[in-house]
Amino acid sequence: MIIEHRCEHGIDIVTILANRVCLDNGDELANAVMSIAEQGTGRLVIDASAVLFEDSYIGVTGLCIKALKMVHPRGGYVYLTGLQPGVQSLFKLSRMDQVFPVYDSVDAAVDAIRARFDDGELKADANGEG
Repeated sequence: MIIEHRCEHGIDIVTILANRVCLDNGDELANAVMSIAEQGTGRLVIDASAVLFEDSYIGVTGLCIKALKMVHPRGGYVYLTGLQPGVQSLFKLSRMDQVFPVYDSVDAAVDAIRARFDDGELKADANGEG
């Protein structure tokens, strides 16, 4: 198994179990996450704390973009947690952290999502946007 999936508070939490995202496992990982994104709540947390290698940045980014394309039309979001320092620095350098909120832990991401939604409806942020 390449991922673990659970649902908490109406939020799909996907934990990547592989320590590297590459050609060998990329399709399997993408298919598993896309299935959850398609059938799930639209609120998706991807925990990448097991992904140790910077060369996995492209695979993780591609996975997140695919998931966002799947959930965004339904008003969904993709949040990331547990990025290793090398991967996180690449996210910041490429400004992907402005597209995908990054949190230190799954609990922090779940709290942020729960604070953003009220009775299933998206609350506006400080800019008046959802």
